[in-house]
Amino acid sequence: MNYPLISEYIEAIKSAEDNFKKLTSLQPIFCDDGLPVMTGGNFAVVFKMQDIETGKFYALKCFTKEQEGRGEAYHQIVEELKNVDSPYLISIQYLDKELFVDTNQTSETEFPVLLMDWVEGKTLDKYLRENLDDKYSLEMLAYRFSQLAQWLIPQPFAHGDLKPDNILVREDGTLVLVDYDGMYVPAMKGQKARELGSPDFRHPLRTENDFDELIDDFPIATISFSLNHISKTPFLLTKFGSSDRLLLSSHDYYDIDNSDLILYLYPADSFIDLNYRILKFTLNDGFLKNVELSWFRKLNKPLENQVKLESKKITIDFDGALFTMVYVEGGTFWMGAQGKSVRMPNYDIESVFGDFLGYEEIPSEGPVKEVHVDGFWISDSLVTMNVWPWFEDNPNGVYPYNIRERSKDDNLYAVSGKSYDDCMSFMRTLSKATNVKFDFPTEEEWEYAARGGIHSNGYKYSGSNIIDEVAVYGKVIGEYGIPICRVKTKKPNELGIFDMSGGLYEWCKDFSSDHADNNEEKSHFVRGGCINSVSRKCRITYRGIYYDTSYHESEPFWWQVGLRLVARNINLIDDRNRIVSLSDVATEEEILNSYTDEYGVKYSRDGTKLISAPKEIVTYIVKNDVKTICHNAFGCSQIRDIVLPTSLLYIGSSAFYDCKQLKEIIIPNNVYRLGSGCFSGCSSLSKIEIPSSVIYIESSSFSRCYSLYSLKFPPQIELLEENLFYACDNLESVSLSKVATICTDAFWNCKRLTKLTVPNSVREILDNPFRGSGITEIICETPSFVYEDGFLMNANKTELVACLTNKKYVSVPSSIKIIRSHAFSGCKTIVQVFLPDTLTEIQEYAFSQCFALSELVVPTSVKYIRRGFLSECPSVTRLVIHSKDIWIDNNSAFYKTDSLTQIIVPKEIKDSFSKIFASYNNIVEEY
Repeated sequence: MNYPLISEYIEAIKSAEDNFKKLTSLQPIFCDDGLPVMTGGNFAVVFKMQDIETGKFYALKCFTKEQEGRGEAYHQIVEELKNVDSPYLISIQYLDKELFVDTNQTSETEFPVLLMDWVEGKTLDKYLRENLDDKYSLEMLAYRFSQLAQWLIPQPFAHGDLKPDNILVREDGTLVLVDYDGMYVPAMKGQKARELGSPDFRHPLRTENDFDELIDDFPIATISFSLNHISKTPFLLTKFGSSDRLLLSSHDYYDIDNSDLILYLYPADSFIDLNYRILKFTLNDGFLKNVELSWFRKLNKPLENQVKLESKKITIDFDGALFTMVYVEGGTFWMGAQGKSVRMPNYDIESVFGDFLGYEEIPSEGPVKEVHVDGFWISDSLVTMNVWPWFEDNPNGVYPYNIRERSKDDNLYAVSGKSYDDCMSFMRTLSKATNVKFDFPTEEEWEYAARGGIHSNGYKYSGSNIIDEVAVYGKVIGEYGIPICRVKTKKPNELGIFDMSGGLYEWCKDFSSDHADNNEEKSHFVRGGCINSVSRKCRITYRGIYYDTSYHESEPFWWQVGLRLVARNINLIDDRNRIVSLSDVATEEEILNSYTDEYGVKYSRDGTKLISAPKEIVTYIVKNDVKTICHNAFGCSQIRDIVLPTSLLYIGSSAFYDCKQLKEIIIPNNVYRLGSGCFSGCSSLSKIEIPSSVIYIESSSFSRCYSLYSLKFPPQIELLEENLFYACDNLESVSLSKVATICTDAFWNCKRLTKLTVPNSVREILDNPFRGSGITEIICETPSFVYEDGFLMNANKTELVACLTNKKYVSVPSSIKIIRSHAFSGCKTIVQVFLPDTLTEIQEYAFSQCFALSELVVPTSVKYIRRGFLSECPSVTRLVIHSKDIWIDNNSAFYKTDSLTQIIVPKEIKDSFSKIFASYNNIVEEY
């Protein structure tokens, strides 16, 4: 059949949402000239598309020429590849009659399309030519292609048209195969090839009858040959290559020994290297029959490892405590271990032994899978005691049960005994201070780094096959099994990272819901072994499980767990390879050595901190080089107009607190942090734009900004902290972009805010962030929560997060088991709430400040009622409790609920209830 012209496809794609049958959420990406982003070939045109629901990019292939059997072939290819998990492949979908095109070329109007993942990168050919002056990049390219070859050769399928233009180099340097038109899969056995591939990259004797899993062998051999020689002698590409091929052409293959390139490379009687031997073997029989995969493993491992490692370490200075981050270059590796077959990757007989850790059985170390990891930074040591500060979220310090005091040797010992949540709080503080987003490593990142990344020598332990060289283990430790772990006493691994075997287990980001009884007991994987571990537990692939909260009886095992830091992106401002933390508090020395300008504004001697300003100041231009405006610097001043410098990074806590004359402020694009309450009480502030550089906006930053009516968050903001917009009476519009967590009371008493979109990115909502607000409509785009009939609930509708309604009488859904803290708090219209008999728990202040609520009936299913559940409810006259087995916290239960005249409880609990609520004994009745 005939197919549309490219121009006709363009017109159809411009109105994609109207012309797709199933892919209606896809929209084209346009160039500056108004045309869709696209590339053309012999048989098709490819458009760049974006899914407006997920934001993900795709490549959409539209065919311009007929190819016999293409539809059936692609269905077979999709079926074969759907279970193949490899970073070298992209996912594809073939959709028949998917796109409507108004065309004059045929009577057909609906045409097939191929949907593929979009890959940001360059073709191998283009990448190669752009990096001819970078020897290390050329060597890495050859090495990565050898890794691809090791994976592709044993596969039961073949690409079919392997050439540099069908291999993309991602931005991190890793490789991916594209264009599967000529692919062979086992279901095609006995068929003829639909295409033969490019002449310069196919065996000279190949015909359409040569169509099986071996057809990639020759192009692998010739591409590998060229890449390895170019990496050693880059000018060869200029001398012997051309725009559409590498070093060899189709004519060279007929008499390879006498080709110009080979005669140049290998003069008479010279040594014939492995690259040419592989190529010759493949030319002789058409495939890699006589080539061992181990030969590819020996090819061109980069020679500049140590130079690159030294240039990719940075020092973090956190309030005077120093630690080092090492860059781990991205790559692909076989993850896990298996004990079934010595012929399969990562054979280790110790991986099959059963084990228990705490009270949980250890998960499997398999199945072994090939994993791609993007580049990241990792600390070369566990977090040590001098780095962990006495910060607000950590009031009791670092050490469990005060087993030791701080000392000058704190930099030598690792922090232990801290829960997953404690570590998360610490990393949040560290991230805010340094403008580096720290995180736990994923299991993939941890194992990849422990193996040595692309520099791995394949050791069993991290850095050696001899455990005593790299690990502290097998020790009898002190009382309660609390390890005092000294760091860096053994040799590091290939990347210069210490103690990833033995010492302390290390928290990983991944958690297993299979090992958790409820949401409060998430269990996270730990890696690396411990001081008291046997050698088997110190292997790179060993996995353990620990609960991350204090609710589980395995909590004491935290004593054996430490923290290793990961950062997935670090922006170095200068060449000193050093990042210094910022504080909004001036030290005694900075105050003592400060200077005051002609306006009475006080600066640190180096000019990087604005410490304070006089209260009567009205207009001011902050000096250049200032990085931090300190705590309460302009607090309660008369400032009306202020210009901030582009050097500014941090607006400190309460920096402009109660600056009632301030109406507008422009935040420079380098600022990354707005401190707690920095604009709190700026009652005239009506216009503020938050630049894309801002990553952290701390609690109460805009509280009591009565004139603020709208705000848009940049996409980097993931956390909406407590009381952020408290009492912003005129706030009408907020765009949350990619917020992941909305904290308690974030929109408390935002009376004019009636509608809010909770984006797809939101995964956590703490308590009721909307109490006392005017919100009665939630557009809930996230799958983590559901909004129905005025109720915001978790995904499975077992927890009631918030009641947002103007109704007088409401019935809680029958699926609800828990009413969260403050869920009904601030509801002004509700007179009565009907609770379901599935309800088991009413949490803190659940019905507080329900000013119209007249009575509450608690069903028999309720087992727990937390503090303050009916506080400040001036209209409640009657409380009925039907449960005979209930625990009620009397703390603030009826605070300022003076209208209560009758409490009815079962006779079985009357005495105990009257004893707990003695001051209400005169109104308690039994039934």
